[in-house]
Amino acid sequence: MKIDNPDLEEQMNAEDEYLRALEYRDNKISELEQENRTKDKTIGEKEKMIGEKDKTIINLARVMKRNNISIEIIMNETKLSEEKINNL
Repeated sequence: MKIDNPDLEEQMNAEDEYLRALEYRDNKISELEQENRTKDKTIGEKEKMIGEKDKTIINLARVMKRNNISIEIIMNETKLSEEKINNL
């Protein structure tokens, strides 16, 4: 049995184009999500490094303070505030 519908092929082509656009969109979303996961991981690693650096600076200031180095020198070398150094 043959169905005679001149618009059927046109409708099928339009559906194919629509599906290709949806597939492209979905692939792009997946690609961007992967980029975001990679960036989040990098940010997390950098935050961890900054946290470790901050701990090292605070420990350095603590040692300097214990060794009676002046607050001004500690501030200059560590870039910590006077208040933070006094609270160590």
